[in-house]
Formats: sequence, structure tokens, C-alpha cells
Amino acid sequence: MIELQVVDKIYAGLHEELVEISQSRSAFQLVHFVVQSHGNIESGAGPRMRYQILREMQVMRGEIAKQVVDKERILRELTRIEKKEVPDVVDQDLDVMEKKILLANIEVELAGRVREFNVLHKILQTIPKYTREDHDNAEVKYWTQRLERQYRQGLVASHAGIDRGDLTAMEQCSGSEMIADVGKITEWKLPVIKRDGEVGQLNQATSQGQID
Repeated sequence: MIELQVVDKIYAGLHEELVEISQSRSAFQLVHFVVQSHGNIESGAGPRMRYQILREMQVMRGEIAKQVVDKERILRELTRIEKKEVPDVVDQDLDVMEKKILLANIEVELAGRVREFNVLHKILQTIPKYTREDHDNAEVKYWTQRLERQYRQGLVASHAGIDRGDLTAMEQCSGSEMIADVGKITEWKLPVIKRDGEVGQLNQATSQGQID
């Protein structure tokens, strides 16, 4: 108990801050690594992007609903115990302590999920609605472009020794096609530390690993 009292004394001043900043995936991550993982509206990936967001929001809504119910159940149980509307049981004080710990964790996680849900909703509003027919018609172009992109990334990865997952992440982060042709990466400048300690620019990296 002494250990928990020491920890709680410190944590008491941190809980509100955690609730304020809680968000597992930032707006940047949601835009670039979730929604734009399929491409962009200009490339014809709009239907796939919108569907991805809708499914994300569907799952998240279920998670939020469950946590809201769990939170309300704990609050009601604590109220009944406080008003002595339930009979005393052995170690009831420990049950109360455990419920309060769960309640604090739920508050942090719930705040983060609601924040993510709102970000996804804002992104959704920038993408037009599509009919079922639109979704079906867009599939051929979407999968053709996706497989072509994976093919190019595979070639670059094998020639330049760069992990394909890293290539995908960098493209999503930049929001553009970085692969111009086999063995080259364009539209990408990343600060790198040279052996002499100076900061250079990793630019137009080729299969030979040249650094400007």
C-alpha cells in the first residue's frame, strides 16, 4: 500500500495531462499511414480511402461505446458502495481501489479514442461519397496501381538494399511517388550524418548509395 501511495501522489498531477494529450495515432499518422496508404483521390483511390475511414470509425465506435458502458457501470457501482446500498463484503476497500484504477485508465483511453474518431470524421468530410457501383468500378484501377507500386518498390529494395516497408512509409509520409525508375528514389531529402559529423542531404539515392 505504501508503494501505491507514493506512486499515486505523483500520478495525481499527471492524470489530467494524460487525458488532454491521449491519442494513440496522431492526425499525421491517420492521414499519411492509414488513409493515404491507399493513394489519393487524384489517383482514383477515393472510394478505397473513404471505405477505410468508414471501417476505422465503425470499429472505433464500438470500442468507444464499450468503454462508455464500462465507465458508467463502475461509476454506478462506486455510488452504490458509497451510499451503502450494497452489503459490505470482505476486502470491499480493495474492490473500490481497483475500480478507481480501472476508471482512471478508461478516462485516458476513452479521451484518445474520441479524439481519433473526430480526426477521422474531419478527413472523411474532405472525401466525396461514392455509390456501390463507384466502389466496384474503382477496384481495377486501384489494384493495378497498387501492384505496380509494390513491384517498383520491390525492385528498388533489391537493388538499393532498402527495406520495402521503409520505402512505403516514406512515400506515404511525403504524399508523393518517390520512385521514378528502378534503383532511384526522387523527391526525397532526408538529413543524414556523414562520417565527419557534418549533416548532409540524402538526395537522389541510387542503388550505389550515393550521398550528395
